[in-house]
Order: sequence, then structure tokens, then C-alpha cells
Amino acid sequence: MAIFGSKQQPKKAIFEVVDPQGFRVILEEERWRHITARHPEMRDKLELLEITIRSPQLIKREAPDGNIHFYLRLTGRSFFRHSDVYMSAVVERSDKKTARIKTAHIVKEPKKGEIVWLSRK
Repeated sequence: MAIFGSKQQPKKAIFEVVDPQGFRVILEEERWRHITARHPEMRDKLELLEITIRSPQLIKREAPDGNIHFYLRLTGRSFFRHSDVYMSAVVERSDKKTARIKTAHIVKEPKKGEIVWLSRK
């Protein structure tokens, strides 16, 4: 299955899930290697990353007309929400309801940006 560009070699996907807005989001092996090399704290967080994409608490868009989105979910590391941290996945969307994870890491608070989706749970 070729992902984002038919002229490139097909890239192997680690997982593919549908987000709450109907985008098919893919994590490619190469991106997972990038994430774990730059953010070693992510090595044991693959399942949390998948949950964050499938069931984010918040999706923000970087720029009003941009295709970069931040998917955020509290990690549950702390009993108190104010001292918890977020899983943040940076996702590049295409016009064809497909998207790919560019990177992911743990953050103390969400980046600024336009809220495009908010969980009501």
C-alpha cells in the first residue's frame, strides 16, 4: 500500500486507525523509528499513541488553513489532572481523508492553535 505519493516506495504501516473526524491515520515504520530516536520516552507508548489518534480528547490545527494537526490526550500519569501530561501526536492530513503521523511526544500543555475537535466525554 503506497502512502502519500504513488511514485515513492510503499511504506510499511505499524497501525492504521480512523479518527473521530473520519480521517484514516497511518503510523509508518520509518516515522516510529524517528519518534523513538528523538523521544526515547515514547518507546513504550505505542498503544497510548494509537489510542490518542482513535480517541483524542482534543484536536488542534496549527494554522487556520493548515494541514498539520495536533492530537492530544492526557496520559493518566497523575491522579490530578492539573499535574498530568499530554500525549501529543503531530499529524499531517491530506485532502483525501487520509493522514500520517509525523511525530509524537509528551508535553505539559497543548500548543496554541485552533480547536477543530473536542471530546465531550
